[in-house]
Amino acid sequence: MIKNHTNRVLSLARDVLETEATAILSLASRLDQNFIAAVELLLACTGRVVVSGIGKSGHIARKLAATLASTGTPAFFVHPAEASHGDLGMIMVEDVVIVLSNSGETEELVDILPSIKRTGARLIAMTGNPASSLAKLADVHLNARVEKEACPLNLAPTASTTAALALSDALAMAVLDARGFGPEDFARSHPGGTLGRRLLTYVRDVMRADVQLPCVELSATVHDALFEITEKRLGMTAVVDHAGSVRGIFTDGDLRRLLAKRNDVSTLNIAEVMTAQPYTISPDRLAIEAVELMERYCINQMLVCQGDLMEKASVSAAVNARAARVRLMIFDVDGVLTDGRLYFSAAGESSKSFDTLDGQGIKLLAAGGVQIALITGRASQMVTARAQELGIEWVYQGVHDKAVAFAELLSRARCTAEECGYMGDDWPDLPVMMKVAFAAAPANAHAEVLARAHWVAHARGGYGAAREVCDLILRAQHSYDTLLSAACAGASYWLLQLHLPPSRSSAPQVKMHRPDYFAEHFSITLLDQTGATQYRINAAKMVHYEDNDNTDVVLPAVRAFVAGQPDVTSFAKRGKINGNGSILDLYGDAHVRRAQGDQDPALEADSQHFRFLINDDIVQTDQSVKLKRGASIVTASGMSYNNLTRVVKLVGQVRGVIAADTFISNSASPKR
Repeated sequence: MIKNHTNRVLSLARDVLETEATAILSLASRLDQNFIAAVELLLACTGRVVVSGIGKSGHIARKLAATLASTGTPAFFVHPAEASHGDLGMIMVEDVVIVLSNSGETEELVDILPSIKRTGARLIAMTGNPASSLAKLADVHLNARVEKEACPLNLAPTASTTAALALSDALAMAVLDARGFGPEDFARSHPGGTLGRRLLTYVRDVMRADVQLPCVELSATVHDALFEITEKRLGMTAVVDHAGSVRGIFTDGDLRRLLAKRNDVSTLNIAEVMTAQPYTISPDRLAIEAVELMERYCINQMLVCQGDLMEKASVSAAVNARAARVRLMIFDVDGVLTDGRLYFSAAGESSKSFDTLDGQGIKLLAAGGVQIALITGRASQMVTARAQELGIEWVYQGVHDKAVAFAELLSRARCTAEECGYMGDDWPDLPVMMKVAFAAAPANAHAEVLARAHWVAHARGGYGAAREVCDLILRAQHSYDTLLSAACAGASYWLLQLHLPPSRSSAPQVKMHRPDYFAEHFSITLLDQTGATQYRINAAKMVHYEDNDNTDVVLPAVRAFVAGQPDVTSFAKRGKINGNGSILDLYGDAHVRRAQGDQDPALEADSQHFRFLINDDIVQTDQSVKLKRGASIVTASGMSYNNLTRVVKLVGQVRGVIAADTFISNSASPKR
């Protein structure tokens, strides 16, 4: 029977959801001082909150009472029929009563209101009729009116009960926040469930301590560490100094990776192969936080330390801000991309070992629009081959003064030091690390390097340290999830299509206006003639058409780069890229923003259409546009903005207000 009415069923269901969503949104626009007064009444209540309602409103009232009680406000539900038969005796002068009724004329509630008022209790009414009896008798009225019910007959309480439920939740959450009610308070009222255990179990409650903890000193050998790991059966051992302070960790995973590099490891000093500065957590943190951190960093153990080691479990906002600025990432080779060891054959030929994880991380970082360079003190054909394999264009080998090579690289890459990152491990790297915006180091770097690095990897050089810093930069620049989604969605097929040779079919085929490939959550990086990133385009979806070679994109976000100048970002509802990538059109609530520069306020433009001329670095529109620069706001019939000269030209009818101090800067003024 439903098969014949499928479209009607789905249409009705969508109408119901849209009607109820509209009802909730309309409540937000009507919130006023009455809502504030209701919150203040509940906060000032020295007794209990009594909630009442009948029918469908009664169900909402029960839920409100339960929510208040579980979030720090003592509350209970009273049925209005029972109240008129004796339960009114539970209401005292210090209480606050909340009554819910869509009509505001529910007989059972109206009948008991005089008795409630005589007790001296304060009254909050939530109704859909501000002129109702309940609304007039209440100390505070909350308007939950809806335009119509979601019921196709406009009879069954649907949108009205949803609105009352949402407004009740808003009231309860506002009171919760005003009380400063926290997770621990919540857990105390939910001790019996999973939530209570999550919020009341601390690291100190579940950690292993004292003799149960595997532990060796810095002077121990790998053999000693293996004996301790085997005896304590935790798959790891802490490494401490003579004072008992934690200096590292050695796990069975570290052992497997070590054995893959060399056979004889038992006599090695543990300090040479341990993971220095391991992730740690305080015993006063929640156990669930420890679990979340271990899952995030893919580790099976975490040391619990109290004060003698700085926690590395979360990356600080300052580090993220530095990583977000990186447009050129530079790596040392020996000790960073390799483990620092040199292997010589009987013929005297040297060899090095590179980590595949590091290589993949560098490729992903380049795909995210970050340029890559190598600066190393040794010269090696293996480095040349590895750089070619990874597509690294700028490689400086046999460098005695890395600061000199760095200065030349900045000129070639059209970057400033404030747009660069560097990962090094020893003293020769310090001159560059002291200049860049983001200095990183592997876990086993020299102590002087570790002291000057903005961020230290969990892994050692040659064992994934470079991959860690690549992932960190991609996350800070919000490219990580896009690249991951593209990998999962098979974007490699789309990239392959771009580079396939043309078909050798002798019979020409008529191309039709139809999609021939698509991708979701993708990113495109457009380079200039020097190989520097010029534009980066992210979008939720792209669809390519075979006849005109154009690509339609959904929810595009664009970032333009010019060395030494603020970045330009833009977004819109949809867009189109022409076949050779020289023109990008943005349509629908399009927004362009040039970031703030030195003594130069940010410039923002809004229109229904913007065209990017990629090769000329120009943004233009022939539709109405609104510009905001500092305190100045101007509208015009069209606009052209040159990102290189930073000159804005407005055309047609230009109107607006220019603030006196807007153009006290080094940039050019808008020209009409």
